[in-house]
Amino acid sequence: MIIALAQIAPFRGNFQSNLRQHLHVARVAHRFDVDLLLFPELSLTGYEPSLAKELALPSTHTRFSPLQEAAQRYRMTIACGMPLSTKELPQIGLLTFAPDTAPSAYAKNHLHPDETPYFSPGKEVALLHPSPAIAPAICYELGLETHLSNCLQLHMEIYATSVAKTATGLARAHEHLQLVAKKHSVMSLLVNAVGECEEGICAGGSAVWAAGGQPIGLLSRDEEGLLIVDTDMQRTKTHQLQQKTV
Repeated sequence: MIIALAQIAPFRGNFQSNLRQHLHVARVAHRFDVDLLLFPELSLTGYEPSLAKELALPSTHTRFSPLQEAAQRYRMTIACGMPLSTKELPQIGLLTFAPDTAPSAYAKNHLHPDETPYFSPGKEVALLHPSPAIAPAICYELGLETHLSNCLQLHMEIYATSVAKTATGLARAHEHLQLVAKKHSVMSLLVNAVGECEEGICAGGSAVWAAGGQPIGLLSRDEEGLLIVDTDMQRTKTHQLQQKTV
């Protein structure tokens, strides 16, 4: 399987510009025969908790149709971050668009204490992809043993984490995911954003650890690019994304 981690600089609070950016990245990823394209936390709006309520949409909204069409056209699963509206506070969602399949959504189960004024938690863990079994974690919850245990119960083979982390949080996440890969013999992936967000500067550093814990791929702190993983060969390559005004 070919997985691409899309390290991008989201347009803050601008859904339409981010949607165009995502579609551009999907076109690029298609050139590398990517099967799964994974974006950072809240990638369709940027990580902007105080704006989440006004930006949130239901997971079935027609504004997401271009992403489903791209998934169908490129025969690619696209997983991207979006605040999802509920009867209460919005949820931090990871929307998945796959060919020949209705869109689905995973909502972050475990919120950071700083997020609780703006978001409500999800209640279930589900696989992003059945074979190989890819389980998601969104930022804060990647470091929680409870969440990891729930993912392992789904017979997870790849731990796919989507984050919006500053440099301090990123270092801890790298260390933890390497330990997860080593202890549980699963491949671990982390995709982060770059550029400004409400919490500071996202520090990039998207990375991959092979099952067993060996680091096999890393992007820099400030470049927009794809980190492309061949899960069968356990190797990676990178592709720099040209900064694009959209």
